[in-house]
Amino acid sequence: MEYIFYLTNSCNLKCKYCYEKNKINKVIDFNVIEKLLKERVNSKEKNTTISFFGGEPLLEKQLIYDTVTLGNNLTKKSKHQFIYSLTTNGTLIDDEFIKFCKKNNIAVGISIDGNADVHNINRINNANKESFDEVLKNSKKCLEANLNCMALPVICTNNVKHLADSIKFLINLGFKSITCNFNYSDDWNDNSLEILRQEYKKISDIYYNEFKKKNYIRIYPLDTKMYLNIHKKRCSDSCSGNRIAVNADGKFYPCIQFVGDSRFEIGDYKKGIDTERKKDILLRRLTSKVVCDECSLKDRCIYKCGCARIMTTNDIVEVSPIVCETERIYIEIVDNLANKLYRDFKDEFILLNYRK
Repeated sequence: MEYIFYLTNSCNLKCKYCYEKNKINKVIDFNVIEKLLKERVNSKEKNTTISFFGGEPLLEKQLIYDTVTLGNNLTKKSKHQFIYSLTTNGTLIDDEFIKFCKKNNIAVGISIDGNADVHNINRINNANKESFDEVLKNSKKCLEANLNCMALPVICTNNVKHLADSIKFLINLGFKSITCNFNYSDDWNDNSLEILRQEYKKISDIYYNEFKKKNYIRIYPLDTKMYLNIHKKRCSDSCSGNRIAVNADGKFYPCIQFVGDSRFEIGDYKKGIDTERKKDILLRRLTSKVVCDECSLKDRCIYKCGCARIMTTNDIVEVSPIVCETERIYIEIVDNLANKLYRDFKDEFILLNYRK
């Protein structure tokens, strides 16, 4: 089970592509978090993942400190384990917080899009000033402290032509894990999608060369596609409904992309989860068109992802051609990459990818 806590809807940046814009500023009440963590202790599951999100969660550092302290105390009494992660724009990370993350094994995802020119295209602060220098400084601190951290670049039409260079920059900076977040709500067309294809081909070459040097990085979605194919899992398996996003007002949603949208509210911290409504939303997400059912790539595609559907069509049932095209790009490139890695580095490839 995973709880994604929206600690606050506020943010100190105003990124051009952010889907959190125009939401009412509110900070979650610690009583909400406390109630949900204590309930998890009594569950039959052995662990619970707690993810801190926002807005910018580091605007409410004390809530993070209090939550982790509570979780640690509950673990001592019950043996139920809490696993922590955090998504941040990186501007408010300080030495104290790095020490806290290190001590409590908190995984940190830092939103950094690439070098200064690329990052500052979309990521400016509320005073309209560039944010790169601060993010770079704090990213280096996290990497030097050997925190479990990953880079979270966002791919948009206005920066896609720099994608491969950005990945190379982040690797050289020291990131071992990079999750590329595709901005489905952007205005993609045939030209920008072809640029995406060419950039991912370059990234495939970068991945291969790093593997050859025994620098075993992870670049998502390429690694996700590779893993799912090797282990014969469906992309939709990860959206099984075992995740609850908790908004700052205490209301529940099945995914972070749905937060604040009343169409997808599935309960709140007082009443609990509305299981029938949750089930209905998940079943509607699984609805697909005939064209998808007949596609040879359907078991490896995110076409059943409600988030992608909402961002591209604003409908949980409707599948966008953008989703189809990006998935074809990823799968084609990752299959070629996997075949080359298996051919040239069979032992290492099996060791790293065939363990479940």
